[in-house]
Amino acid sequence: MDDKNIKDIEVYTDKLLRDLDLDSPSSNFTSSVMDGIMAEKITGQSITGAYKPLISKSWWAILGVISVLSLVAILIINPSNDGWFGISDYINLPKVSMPSLNIPSISIPSIDISTKSIYFISIVGIMFITQMLLVKRRYLDKG
Repeated sequence: MDDKNIKDIEVYTDKLLRDLDLDSPSSNFTSSVMDGIMAEKITGQSITGAYKPLISKSWWAILGVISVLSLVAILIINPSNDGWFGISDYINLPKVSMPSLNIPSISIPSIDISTKSIYFISIVGIMFITQMLLVKRRYLDKG
C-alpha cells in the first residue's frame, strides 16, 4: 500500500472511532459485583464454579495404559526386522500368530496405505471419538 491509502484508512478509522459511544456499566454494576464477592466470602463457595478439566486425571491414566498396552501388543505381534520399530535386533520375542477368521472374500479395489498411516489414522480416530464423548457428556452435565 502506498502512503496515500494508509493515510485515507487512518482518517476513516479515526472518524469511525470518534462517532462511537463509550460503553458504560449499569447503575447497580458495582453493588452487584460487591454483593457477589461478599456472598462468596460468606459461603466459601465460588460463584463461577471450580475449574474442571475436560479430561480428568483418571481418564488420562486410562488413555496412558491403553497406549502402553497397544505399543506392547504391536511389539509382540510384529517383532520382525522390517517392522515399524525393528525391535528384534535388540530382543528376541516369540512370534505370536493371530487366529485366522473364515470371512468370505469380497472383490474391492485396493488402496496401498502404509502401516504407519493406518496406525496414525486409527490413533487420531480414537482420540477424536474419545474427545467428542467427553465434550458431549460435559455439555449435557451443564445443561
